[in-house]
Amino acid sequence: MGSSLAAIGSNVTSCCTASGVLCNNGTITNLGLQSLGLKGSIPTVLANLTSLISLNLNRNQLTGSLPAELGKLPLEHVAFDSNLLIGPIPESWKSWSNLKDFGISNNSVNGAFPMNSGVWPGLHYLNLMNTDIDAPLIKINAHFDSCYMNKKICAKPELLPVDCVTTCKFVNSGSSVAWASGILLTLLVQ
Repeated sequence: MGSSLAAIGSNVTSCCTASGVLCNNGTITNLGLQSLGLKGSIPTVLANLTSLISLNLNRNQLTGSLPAELGKLPLEHVAFDSNLLIGPIPESWKSWSNLKDFGISNNSVNGAFPMNSGVWPGLHYLNLMNTDIDAPLIKINAHFDSCYMNKKICAKPELLPVDCVTTCKFVNSGSSVAWASGILLTLLVQ
């Protein structure tokens, strides 16, 4: 049986000694809670962790929509890959001005990617594989080290950031290898 994520934030002092939780002066800054069998929705109470810069919830069984409240956090690293999440990416997430890594692959998220010029300028890693996200991404003013797009987005290469176009060419051809910013990367194309 999976664990619940809702307990985080109820007793911050004891949480700082928990596995996967990093603190600075008694304040939670990083949650690395991947592959723990966590179930349920992502609790909005996480927005109370005002110093949180890294949130890794990869490979759990989290369900429901993405909480808009997380837009209040100073997140730099967000990893929600391989869960059971649904719905659009909240507009409020545009406020993550220091975001460097964003992964939400293998979820049923959809809708437009809430981007415009100047949003997420420090973004270096983006993974939208196996999602239903559809949006013009060219407005992202970032230089990617790694960029993984879904087939829906790759069907519109004129809307992609330049760093992502080559990756899409390989994904659309069915190859299992892609180039991103000159670095050879292995993809798991489904």
